[in-house]
Amino acid sequence: MEIPETKYSCNVRIGNWYEDLCLEEMMQKIKLVKENFCRDVELSAYSPIVNFGIPLQLLASTMKTCNNSKTLDNIQPALSININPKLINKQQNIGDKCELTVASSLKPCTRNSFVIESADNYDRSNKPLLYNQDFKIRCCFAEGQPLYVYSVSKSVNLDFLINNTVDTYNYRGERNLPVGLILDKNTGPGKLIPDGYTKWKCLHVDPSKRLRTEGTPVPSNTPVLIVHSATNRSLAVENVIISTLFGAEYAVSVQVDHNLNHRQRDNNIWILGYGQIKEES
Repeated sequence: MEIPETKYSCNVRIGNWYEDLCLEEMMQKIKLVKENFCRDVELSAYSPIVNFGIPLQLLASTMKTCNNSKTLDNIQPALSININPKLINKQQNIGDKCELTVASSLKPCTRNSFVIESADNYDRSNKPLLYNQDFKIRCCFAEGQPLYVYSVSKSVNLDFLINNTVDTYNYRGERNLPVGLILDKNTGPGKLIPDGYTKWKCLHVDPSKRLRTEGTPVPSNTPVLIVHSATNRSLAVENVIISTLFGAEYAVSVQVDHNLNHRQRDNNIWILGYGQIKEES
């Protein structure tokens, strides 16, 4: 018995061709995104202290996302730039519409490398960063205007000016402050976002040593707190997994999170590092 040949109308054929064309175009854009976000970056040689103007990584010191893998053991998760899949059609480069997550860092690349800049617009290149000194976190390879990491408190009508894919909440049911990226031209006097919301500072992990270490250089590859100067809340990794174009990654927010001894929890502790940390055997 012969199977009758299926005939499709012109509209169906054109629809199928258009669908294949859109799929191929989307695959090309995804490939371009991964090329732009994952270009290799060569970090500076090891330095015992953190300096202004030198590319580095912000590593989540206590998180181990690859402990069950023999080949990826002790890979440090790093603060990374991620793109919302809904924006891929319009944007394939790092920009202010991107979001921040924490992802396993196999090697330094454009999406997980940042530069510490002076917060008062003075050129402090190669000078040491001090404890409790305000600074800005700039993306290394953003096109056009400088792109900074920032957070902002609630507006007058209790809305958030940063709209991320996933919202996170603390144990009291209050929404944590989101973290985003903003162009330099969109901050300052007369702008919606004051310049102060782009400023951060490092504090010693031990509260009893903060007064003694204030004004001293911040050591590299050493646990510190990264505090948002305007809100006095700490940059933190959330125990919330987000499905991204680059795989499963952790959400990031600004929050106050203490344990019973009034010390910061592990998810608030970071490391300003020039590359991966090699543990002593």
